[in-house]
Amino acid sequence: MHRPQGYTLIDVIAACLLVLVLFFVFAVAFSNPHDELQRQHDEVRMDGVRDLMEAMLELQNEQPELFWTLLESLKGEAYMIGSGTSCGGPTTADVCAAEMPCLDLSDTLTSYLDPIPSDPLVIEYSETSSGYYLSFEDQVLEIGACTPQQRESIRLMSFIE
Repeated sequence: MHRPQGYTLIDVIAACLLVLVLFFVFAVAFSNPHDELQRQHDEVRMDGVRDLMEAMLELQNEQPELFWTLLESLKGEAYMIGSGTSCGGPTTADVCAAEMPCLDLSDTLTSYLDPIPSDPLVIEYSETSSGYYLSFEDQVLEIGACTPQQRESIRLMSFIE
């Protein structure tokens, strides 16, 4: 009796499905979606830092007296941007603290930036406590994010004369 040699259609389909499943398992394992998501979150934070710095520099050009009064009020200390009496929240940046003083820029920067950014990815941050900080020391204006995920820090610095 002669048996036919080869694979049946069911064997070929099962092998193809097995190859596809293995491909997707390896693709997900090596693409590391968690790191990509953290990178995207940091991009949102970098946009907020950039927008705040641009607004502060516009304020310097258009209303220098107000700009310098604002910077002199910082007294070399880091302030979280927010309208609350005391700001804070989770932090991974060295500059930020769980509780830190607030600096209300809502009236000052609204014509340059509306609304004032707040970290949209951390539930504790809002208009009253934004998750972004501002400091001025040794003629350097620094604006940064309090909760970078992938990077050590997200900040911009500008030398102010």
